[in-house]
Amino acid sequence: MKMLRDESLIRIFLLLFISSFLFTFPSFFFSVDELSYCSRALAFSDGQLDLSQQTISGSLFSWAPANYPIGTALLLAIFAFFSKNLIFLSGLLYTSIALILAYLIIKKQNRKNYFPFFIALIFPPTIYFSRGLMSEMPSLLLFAFYTYIFFNKKESLGKYAVLGLLGGMSILFRETNLVLCTALVALHLLKNPKYIISYIVGFLPGLIPRFWSAAFLYENLGYVKQYAPFGITYFLTNLPLYLIILLILLPGGLFVLYKYQGKFANSIKLTIISFTLLHLVYGYNSGDHSGFLVSLFYNGRYYLPTLPLWIIVYAEFGKSFSFLNKKIVKTGALITGTLFIIGTSIFYHKLENAHQAVAKNIFENYNHEPLVYDNTAYRYLNPLQGKINQLEIWDRLLLGKTHLQKKAFLVLSHRNNSEQQLKFWNKQLNSIDHLKGKIKIREVKLYEIFDGTKVSIFELKPL
Repeated sequence: MKMLRDESLIRIFLLLFISSFLFTFPSFFFSVDELSYCSRALAFSDGQLDLSQQTISGSLFSWAPANYPIGTALLLAIFAFFSKNLIFLSGLLYTSIALILAYLIIKKQNRKNYFPFFIALIFPPTIYFSRGLMSEMPSLLLFAFYTYIFFNKKESLGKYAVLGLLGGMSILFRETNLVLCTALVALHLLKNPKYIISYIVGFLPGLIPRFWSAAFLYENLGYVKQYAPFGITYFLTNLPLYLIILLILLPGGLFVLYKYQGKFANSIKLTIISFTLLHLVYGYNSGDHSGFLVSLFYNGRYYLPTLPLWIIVYAEFGKSFSFLNKKIVKTGALITGTLFIIGTSIFYHKLENAHQAVAKNIFENYNHEPLVYDNTAYRYLNPLQGKINQLEIWDRLLLGKTHLQKKAFLVLSHRNNSEQQLKFWNKQLNSIDHLKGKIKIREVKLYEIFDGTKVSIFELKPL
């Protein structure tokens, strides 16, 4: 067997990623954030600002539970315009283009190597979130273009004006993108002050779409969605999680970053370190609600936009570390990468199908009566899965703001992955018990999915 060429391996990994995605094309999302992006995208594609539905009691219910910056939904709307399920094609395009741009960077540096693409595609959040609708994916695409221009284009006033424009536009997707974009060019701008004005000239117009959309949609020029708090008190709690992400999920990542001495080494190190420090003091840790394993994915996803930088760093490491270029190691990487990419794609596809089967079953068997919506059921009752004929909101029933006039079905979902989830589910059951003296309630169906999720259907009848 001949020695596998690096370029051949890179093409194989990219082809495996694309073909596995297409053969297991996603059609289901798992995060409530994705519900907001999806609903807003469907609304935009239909010429509306919001996707809402009138409830039985006459109130107006929005299918976008959170008001995020509109960039992610705006791009998704382009896909949704042709077909609502095409929105899932977005992640494939974002990731593929970003990987190609990263390849062009290391090719110009004569650091073309299979190893960084192997790492990027076995980084667990990559394949999982490329199948979803989260804002990290368009952020990855934008920052890949940003990094490509920074590394591959000649120094000029125009170059930094374009970088400034992209830097300003980056907050149309996520505010933290500003940290990545600013940190990457900061040292270079300080060494070359003549480019600072040029960067600012591009940066300020780049902010206009964010400010305009915030003023237009949310009636607040400086609108920022309320996030978890920041504080030094979170540092020690978050440290073990991010060490695992930066040392295991990105194998030896911090060490490889430390050893990197290639082009713009200090800029790359400053970018990743400042970005990490920001998240170390961020109060959001998905493990609090969903368990430790889920936190590795959902907190690890923050690093998806930084993949172009990691590819540059790992390319230098892979080129200089001769062990990685041995035939047996390359063969092992090919086998491991193939099994991981295909295996995870098939697993996620089966998981998506199992959850979607529940959604289809609910719409087919219970949508003839009013459906009472609770936020825990967002995966199964949402505009991507179907249209609810008669809608009522569970919280309104609990608060006595509406009363049942006829039989209805309540959908609740839970997965006891953490103490917090268990407490929440017990609270849900207590709320059901609280209403039993006012309406008749009985569980008529229980769906159990192999990932531990349970979806309960309760029949509600007025006394």
